[in-house]
Amino acid sequence: MSQYTPHTESNGNTGLENLDLYGKKDNKTTQPLAAYKPLSELNLEVELAELYGQAKAFLDNINPADVPANQISQVYNTINTILKEIVKTQTELHDAERGKRVEAAIIQLIKTLPIESQTPFIDELDRILKF
Repeated sequence: MSQYTPHTESNGNTGLENLDLYGKKDNKTTQPLAAYKPLSELNLEVELAELYGQAKAFLDNINPADVPANQISQVYNTINTILKEIVKTQTELHDAERGKRVEAAIIQLIKTLPIESQTPFIDELDRILKF
């Protein structure tokens, strides 16, 4: 007999008699999904900080004797990944802000040039910056 073939227990039951199909549903499965904001409204810095805080709090509150080593390792790996994302996000933000400051400085510099020099300078800058 295959392990997937339905069988009858020695008492004549199929094993499904004790299954309550009409009982109260588990709260975990009946709650609706949370409404998510569009990505444009997502504050990645705040989300990463909250996620890091949750993972760190979990790690601080577990007893190594009660939790398998592989799960503790997974939490450490998760924290490491979160920290990498925080650093990456902060670096990208810093680079973007620096680029804006450089652009503003170039515009101010161009404004100090005589009018006859401004047009060739801007044309050359456009040529260099085109991808």
